[in-house]
Amino acid sequence: IVSWPGHIPSERVIDTPIHGCDWLPTLFALTGSKLPPKAKPFDGRNVLPILRGELDSQTSERHLYFQKNRYLPVAHSDAAIRQGEWKLVWPGISSTMRKDSGRDNPSYLRGITSPHWEMPLDRELAEPDESDAPRPKLFNLNVDPAERFDVASQHPEMVHRLSSEYDAWFAEVMYEWQMSRQEILEHDRTYWNDRTSPDPRALFDDYWLWRYAPPGTNPQTTDPPKVFRGYWSNEEMSR
Repeated sequence: IVSWPGHIPSERVIDTPIHGCDWLPTLFALTGSKLPPKAKPFDGRNVLPILRGELDSQTSERHLYFQKNRYLPVAHSDAAIRQGEWKLVWPGISSTMRKDSGRDNPSYLRGITSPHWEMPLDRELAEPDESDAPRPKLFNLNVDPAERFDVASQHPEMVHRLSSEYDAWFAEVMYEWQMSRQEILEHDRTYWNDRTSPDPRALFDDYWLWRYAPPGTNPQTTDPPKVFRGYWSNEEMSR
């Protein structure tokens, strides 16, 4: 829902699909702002012309990509690509979407320390298992906007084309994600230098995962490292 009296016509329904990433370039256009130096191009488009009622065939026929998992990008889980009337959907794989509560590291929550409390997978994320990934489903949104009828078997050429387009996009996403993650790790290495390790009880005081400790566990008297998986690490983050 968009309202801007005097600038955008009211009481109109716009059928052209847009993406969440379109709002940033649209807001830049609305405010007359320019991209900061060295900023990467926007993923989305300025949709202000569409909001004003202008035709934009390039926007209506472009590819729209979607992918969401919990800890890292996973190509064929909870993902989709849409172009025009066609939408190809990969249902979510439970193992890639499940929350791993052990990743909520108290060192991160309270300020990273050296030595720091290190939990499995804090630094390295295992490759996702897509072996049980279901086949993608294809929907024609013009005749089936509720996405009830999978027509993938009737249009294998469309499944192949959209899959190829999606995979090319995802390869770029994964590369940029890995580069960004490396920059974050480099920042962490610097941040952890010369920091004093707190007392374990102070680090784990009021830590929310106590509620999932074995029955009878007393947070006031129990040694936290004996309850939570992980270990104290004295090494610098050099890997």
